[in-house]
Amino acid sequence: MYPHDVFSPPPYDGLLVSKAIGDDRDAGSGKYTVGQQQRLLRVGDLKAFGKLAGLRLDAITPEVLADFAAYRRADGMQISTINRDLATVRRIFHLAQEGCRVTTILPRVRMLPGERRRERVLTVEEEQKYFQAAVVLGRELEDSYRRALEGIRATKRGEQPKRPDAYLLRDVATVLVDCGLRPEECHRLKWENIRDGAVEIFTGKRKASRRRIPASGRVLSVLDMRRTASISDWVFPADPSSGHIETGTLKKQHDKAVKASKIPALVPYDLSAYLPDPVGEGDGPFHAQETRWPCGPEHHDALCSPQR
Repeated sequence: MYPHDVFSPPPYDGLLVSKAIGDDRDAGSGKYTVGQQQRLLRVGDLKAFGKLAGLRLDAITPEVLADFAAYRRADGMQISTINRDLATVRRIFHLAQEGCRVTTILPRVRMLPGERRRERVLTVEEEQKYFQAAVVLGRELEDSYRRALEGIRATKRGEQPKRPDAYLLRDVATVLVDCGLRPEECHRLKWENIRDGAVEIFTGKRKASRRRIPASGRVLSVLDMRRTASISDWVFPADPSSGHIETGTLKKQHDKAVKASKIPALVPYDLSAYLPDPVGEGDGPFHAQETRWPCGPEHHDALCSPQR
């Protein structure tokens, strides 16, 4: 039972967003995915515009949406933020039509032009520095684990430390760089997605998201090492309820690697962008895909960058 079921008039007007939804929304944790959390919170932005809040769905016209966009621009919002609000309206329209909640065809929601796109491209030198920093972080995690094995908790109290997945950042970055996957696609990889030397994506945002991507030599080396020690269906397992790594799993390590490598700021999506080789030359990322990393834990130091 909720307050609006008991009190008259209702104690609030709008969408009741639970604490579980609002908390830690940037870390990718909780019951809802980051996308679901952001869509729920954006409904509040829509209802804050009085002209839009009181309308039935079939009464919302392109002119009303244009007024909403102008209202948000006057409030200092970027075009990308406004377009996410409009995308929420579009999603509501689609759900209403799919669920037969409306009897008319709802208008098409158009995005505003001029939105900033991702243009960050990782250069060969930046890639090398990032991987070197990722390997250094992995060695530090392993050293910390070995020290914990000799600590009081392990030797006196019988509390054994949990062995870290020390080179998780390096392995995930390798798949992102060489296969060009979206981070969420990489997070959800299962061993059934790895077939005949390729990565197969079964589902995605669009029909074109279903694809087969040949794995480079170093990706195959990473997968071989992980499969040998794996006891999970996920390629990159983790503790969350989903069973696999999430958006926030590697955030701290990624930020440390960027800082240690002294390269310009980047987000995980940027790792999927290539800087192609000039025609006739072979010392860029595409050439690196033809190399193969050595297998075995004794070669971790050699895995810090492509063998050129």
